[in-house]
Amino acid sequence: AILAGLDRLLCGARDRGMTVVLVLNNMWQWSGGFASYVHWATGEAPPPMRSGASDEEWQAHQAYATRFYSTPAARALYYRYVRMLASRLNSCSGRRYADDPTILAWELANEARPLAAVEAYRAWVEEAAAVVRSAAPSHLVALGSEGPTPWP
Repeated sequence: AILAGLDRLLCGARDRGMTVVLVLNNMWQWSGGFASYVHWATGEAPPPMRSGASDEEWQAHQAYATRFYSTPAARALYYRYVRMLASRLNSCSGRRYADDPTILAWELANEARPLAAVEAYRAWVEEAAAVVRSAAPSHLVALGSEGPTPWP
């Protein structure tokens, strides 16, 4: 049902002459994001996050979420999702997402941060971008970083 809604959104954007950026993941707990992939891959529950969380709770969540970059099974789940989405046939346009000009770009993740995992983060960016380029070669790839990101 969720992907049928995305199908309709893409058709609606197309009908209005708009393009979209598909965001494929998220750093933050409110959408699941990286922490969910780590949980699914390892079975380890993420640290609890409550309304009005302390700085220590935020730091614990971010440390857990950045394990995504260095957890091969978590990344494999993400890549499977990316490939599935790119090959999806839109139920209202009949086009594969990978061939849909309404999709301007695929964003690897919203506000991805390396924190202390700089090398693993860099490796993930290169690996993830290659997966997206392979799955949807006619589209742009965006990182989704929110600011200074360590890069040589």
